[in-house]
Amino acid sequence: MIDELKNKMEFINKFMKSGEIVTLGFKSEAFYDTITRIEKDISDAINDISVDVDEKLLIDIKSSVNFLFNLYFEIPISPNFYEFVSSFIFLVINWNNNIGKDKELSDLAEKTDITYFQHHTIKDLLEQSKKILYLLSREQNYEFLSEMSRHYLKAFCDKEDKNG
Repeated sequence: MIDELKNKMEFINKFMKSGEIVTLGFKSEAFYDTITRIEKDISDAINDISVDVDEKLLIDIKSSVNFLFNLYFEIPISPNFYEFVSSFIFLVINWNNNIGKDKELSDLAEKTDITYFQHHTIKDLLEQSKKILYLLSREQNYEFLSEMSRHYLKAFCDKEDKNG
């Protein structure tokens, strides 16, 4: 679990330094600050340092998750942005399960995660459907060997009947 958490945090930090950070618009700085504070709390908890719930951080996390939920309906979702949201929500859920213990945040994070995951699943389904349709369109004009043989034999028999 800790390795997965570290991998998610690495991806988040990489995303935050990339050009795609503009997707978050005016909230970029708020996300950076919120992520930094969540990482510190998680790191402290891993190192057995007592962590109290910071109400301002809780409000900022809820605001960030809510922003991501609403943003889903406003922008196209790139694979990198999906991975960022997925990693961020994973981080939030872990923080909330171990530190925040806030039911409202738990529900909001789950709703956001499901929404983005369903989008990702549907997008994958559409890509696979395109591939299948392409393969079927290529096969549409293909005659099976048995069909070709039947036509060949019929033409051969017709020719033999004419000749005699």
